[in-house]
Amino acid sequence: MLGYLYRQSDTKVFIYLENRKDIVLDRPTTPIQNGVYVYDPKENRIVEQVSVSIDDFIARVDFSYWQPMFNISNDMKQHMLEFAKKILRYKLENRFLILRSHNDADGFGAAVGISKIFPYAMKIIYPNPNYQIKDAISDISILLNKSNSALILTDLGGNVESLQALNLLKVHGIEFLVIDHHPFQNPNRDRFLISWEYDNTGKYTATYLTHEIARILGYDTDEFLHIGLVGDKSSLVEPTEELKMKSIVLDFLTSFTSDYNFIYTVMSNPHLYREYEISAREKYMEIANLIDRHSYVQIGKIKVYFIDAEPIIKRIEFQSTGKIASYILENAGEDSVVVVHNNSRYTIRIGEGAFRLGIDTHKIMNSISDMIAGGGHLKAASFRFHSTNRKIIQHRILNSIKKVLENR
Repeated sequence: MLGYLYRQSDTKVFIYLENRKDIVLDRPTTPIQNGVYVYDPKENRIVEQVSVSIDDFIARVDFSYWQPMFNISNDMKQHMLEFAKKILRYKLENRFLILRSHNDADGFGAAVGISKIFPYAMKIIYPNPNYQIKDAISDISILLNKSNSALILTDLGGNVESLQALNLLKVHGIEFLVIDHHPFQNPNRDRFLISWEYDNTGKYTATYLTHEIARILGYDTDEFLHIGLVGDKSSLVEPTEELKMKSIVLDFLTSFTSDYNFIYTVMSNPHLYREYEISAREKYMEIANLIDRHSYVQIGKIKVYFIDAEPIIKRIEFQSTGKIASYILENAGEDSVVVVHNNSRYTIRIGEGAFRLGIDTHKIMNSISDMIAGGGHLKAASFRFHSTNRKIIQHRILNSIKKVLENR
């Protein structure tokens, strides 16, 4: 059996086997180089180095046993396999990796998936779904000082707003990959894995994509897969009360810190988790209580809420309008549409009952497309607008919902 020695420490060597297993051995006393070795599983040691290229080694890895966890199209399956091979190459090349992930349950779950492959990556939990120029410059300044480096973005960067920052990476010759599930016309399938291309409901979230890639390469999934899926309201898994609470706690933690290791430790330690669950419940209860103070517009059986997020943000130190909107929807019920605004941005969440009646964010945004810029999934979206147009926008939103219900 062949294995690729891709990393060394003072006492250990790290080897990826052609049967998709990662092993760690004691480092031999004689100097050795990274590369392909014959591995003896009976004696659990490397025997000799052989002249095999990275490409030839990856071609020997047996991916035939991989079957996706959920039903996906053949095109999506092939795209994921291509991405897995590219990520495996990054691993075998022992690249210094920066991993940026969006600061919500799905983004963090996606980071966990990639971290199974790259436990030594520099992990950043990032408070914006758009990759910004200032952060690209920061990443470039770090990556250019490394001889062998790359950047992976998960649950962010798959949108038009990120292209300018991503172009700076290209200018500097930085290797990067984007793994996302937001609506986006993929400019380059070698760099972008966007599940929206294959399913526009958003159910194949970034968490699913990275955990599936980890499975392709031989790594096990864990509960963060299900937490991330539930956090982004994916229909792929049953949203049990335990999973919903864990996704809420994860959303809570990622709102206040970008430290991946701290968040992972809290979520994995039952005692610490219980303490933060209490804090999260208190914060979210304050948000839930605000529903009673907001009137709604009734259209048939659908309740439409228009909520100003600014007082909520000032009162409970919660900056994410998306998380505010999602939790209000949880408490308002499935036959609801929640529209939250803050300064010049709207965030929309569509309840399952409203969605079943044909209401979705794309229909809503089409009715105001001349006054907004943005996008999203069928059940969750955000967009920018000019504050002077707020009343007109809200009037059109109501009319678009009314029209959908009248035309059923």
